[in-house]
Amino acid sequence: NLQRLEDVLRICTERFGEVFYVPGNHELWVDKRGGSNGLAQTSLTKFIEILRLCARIGVRTSPAFLSNGVAVCPLFSWYRADFSGRWVDH
Repeated sequence: NLQRLEDVLRICTERFGEVFYVPGNHELWVDKRGGSNGLAQTSLTKFIEILRLCARIGVRTSPAFLSNGVAVCPLFSWYRADFSGRWVDH
């Protein structure tokens, strides 16, 4: 639910000087009824909606220096067991 995500991120921006966010695979799930809020039809469109939400409320999703020599570098990547070349039991 994008509204819930927005609510939580807004709380974080009120409490912290900088907030970074990287959506994971669970945040990008969509269901047959139309996804997160009736708009997203695919995980990719939901990903774009989340990035736009973050930009609108001041949450960073790209690398930034916080001070001299200190940077936060969010990475967009998702785990998949078969990328290792062998199956990994969960």
